[in-house]
Amino acid sequence: MIDRDAPLTLPEEFLLLALRNREGTTYTYGTYAHGLGAALLAELAAAERVTLDREGKKTFVTVRNPRPLGEAALDAALAKLAAAKRRSQVAGWVGKLAGIRDLKHLVARGLCARGVLRAEEQTVLLLFHRRVYPEVDPRPERAVLERLRRAVFTDAREVEPRTLRLLALV
Repeated sequence: MIDRDAPLTLPEEFLLLALRNREGTTYTYGTYAHGLGAALLAELAAAERVTLDREGKKTFVTVRNPRPLGEAALDAALAKLAAAKRRSQVAGWVGKLAGIRDLKHLVARGLCARGVLRAEEQTVLLLFHRRVYPEVDPRPERAVLERLRRAVFTDAREVEPRTLRLLALV
């Protein structure tokens, strides 16, 4: 069960920024999928489920707490990390997490449950079907954009860590 009033996760915020509002589609696949993978990793680190351990010039991901968070995409990423037979570096994990099956749909499902997006099926060229996610409630995306604008275009002395993570992802 999704708490409609809970703050959006980093992957949800990132997906909102990546989607075309009316069409519910993304601009490109490759760049946004890796952004979602990095957002998953950043959210898991912020939730203290994983740590990023620096060893010389390399940074490895270590699972500290494999307990699920109750959010489909984050739990899928955490399960993938926990099931790994050996540690990998951050860049490798970003690519692996970007490849989670139906990642966009897992993240969008939470936004649909909150009433921010709507899931629709579309037919392309009379043969192919795809799921798109047009925006229903623009307020969450506007709030995210306003946070980013304040961080970048004002003389704000302090920017909250969550906003800095999202800026790095974007």
